[in-house]
Amino acid sequence: MAANPVLAFLQIKRLQMNKDGGEIGNISEAQKPTIDELRIACAKEYFQQHFRCQPTLEKVARHVNLSPWYFQRMFRKLTGVTPKRFLQLMTLEEAKRMLRETNKPLIDITLEIGMSGSSRLHDLFTKREGMTPGEYRKQYQRQPRQIN
Repeated sequence: MAANPVLAFLQIKRLQMNKDGGEIGNISEAQKPTIDELRIACAKEYFQQHFRCQPTLEKVARHVNLSPWYFQRMFRKLTGVTPKRFLQLMTLEEAKRMLRETNKPLIDITLEIGMSGSSRLHDLFTKREGMTPGEYRKQYQRQPRQIN
């Protein structure tokens, strides 16, 4: 997605136009996102592309040309969660995917998702999932199909 929120909006509308066969000019004023909505969409995209390096609030706010204070306020207002929680949830989802789909050791997964140590991942898992990463893997890991 483009770093400029207006360009990002136009890219989204162009994709929708191709899908729906409509025109960008037919968007009503009520459908047009505000500049804050566009900036938060850009921030979410930035989080998705950079979550492995665990970007700071300041870095993401700077990316969308907002002060950290205003960015956090707008992000929570428009998404329902703080930027920190959003990043935690993205990190947790990637860890869950890796636990289900790979046999990588927990420390390797922890480092790949940008956490500083397996104890942080353990704490995040027990708080959000009610089980340890190892318990999650045992319960949800996809088993290879056996060919008869």
